[in-house]
Amino acid sequence: MGWRLRLLGVAAAVVATAGLSAVPVMAGNSHTIVVPPGGSIQAAVNSAHPGDTIKVAKGTFHENVLITTDQLTLRGAGAGETVLMPPANDNQCGICVGIPFAPFTHMVSGVRIRDLTVRDFGGFGIFGFGTDGLQVSQVDAANNAFYGISRFESTRTVFRNNRAWGSHEAGFYIGDAQDADTLVEGNKAWNNDLGIFVRHARHVTIVDNQVWGNCFGVLVLDDGQAGGAGNVAIRENNIHGNTTICPHTDPDTPPTHGGAGVVILGADNNRVTDNHVSDNAAATPFAGGVVVLSSAFFGGHDAMSNTISDNELRNNSPADIVWDGAGTDNKFRDNDCRTSIPPGLCDQD
Repeated sequence: MGWRLRLLGVAAAVVATAGLSAVPVMAGNSHTIVVPPGGSIQAAVNSAHPGDTIKVAKGTFHENVLITTDQLTLRGAGAGETVLMPPANDNQCGICVGIPFAPFTHMVSGVRIRDLTVRDFGGFGIFGFGTDGLQVSQVDAANNAFYGISRFESTRTVFRNNRAWGSHEAGFYIGDAQDADTLVEGNKAWNNDLGIFVRHARHVTIVDNQVWGNCFGVLVLDDGQAGGAGNVAIRENNIHGNTTICPHTDPDTPPTHGGAGVVILGADNNRVTDNHVSDNAAATPFAGGVVVLSSAFFGGHDAMSNTISDNELRNNSPADIVWDGAGTDNKFRDNDCRTSIPPGLCDQD
């Protein structure tokens, strides 16, 4: 798949450029390592021990950073104050936690990243692979080519109070974990292909986010991989004005698409509740407020056992709720909406 090939390229570049050696687990008290303006974040990471905090000063740092040390905190002076940008030999990953698709004997655990900006990288702003308990907060991810803030094959992740914009695939990505146990809370995503994207993952909560100006606001996709996708709770979000049309340029994303607030594409056992979904529209087959469709055309399955309830939907086109009629046990209850395809879904209780 295209995204795996890209990540393999990132993995090779990360290993080649980071000069990695294993960081030994050492006893003793944790320490704070300060990176001054003009200093090296990677050098600080390489010298850190589990439990240490790396405090990065205000300024712009042109480097890629790789973290493989457990229980490490990387903290800037604030989003917009501490800024990571690509070096001349950019390996496409602003901050990588874990080495993409490399064999690992344990998951990198307890890493925290906060209060900084990652921007303009050729692949990923922040990328976790094989992590347990990764937390990213108060981070701006701007104009990173593939994903702003993402995690693959990881569990117990928290993305909270971040902003992501200008990514060609997704602002926030959660993928490849049958027990993701991931929380995406209080974030803002705009001007991406997909605001928040869940693929081949289960047990994700998406709550209290603001998502606008993307092709799709939130997408949960079963693309046919074993285990499928689902068990996602999407609640109390403000999802509006997603009207952009994105051409089909990547085999890992749907055909030409856009104009949708929430899309459940072949996924199962999701709950979409108590959201405000408005003004999402575009001339594509996937448009609408909340859209529930089969992904069989994409190698996946019919959408099944999804509950769409207690949402406020306004001014979405072609309808506030769109369902293709495929799949079983999909429920539409107590939604405050005006239009649906097929008719009558707004009237169910």
